[in-house]
Amino acid sequence: MIVAQGRLVAARCILPVSQNPEVPAALGLRHRAALGLTEATDAVVLVVSEETGQMSLVRHGEIYRGLTAAELKARLQEWLLAAPQPA
Repeated sequence: MIVAQGRLVAARCILPVSQNPEVPAALGLRHRAALGLTEATDAVVLVVSEETGQMSLVRHGEIYRGLTAAELKARLQEWLLAAPQPA
């Protein structure tokens, strides 16, 4: 789903998939779509693994995996609260 400015704006979306050949083969389509979206936009993406429940953050085409709950919260606060607000 896509959330913008605290509102749900879309669900069941088809997202751009990363074409980066260095993306590990172990990452599935969900992670590749998160990477692709952040390569094409300024989005911050939270990905939840269907198999493990592990959460990853993706920003600017970089994936951050294995974060603790505190690290996840800190990065989200840093990235989302520091972002310039639309006029």
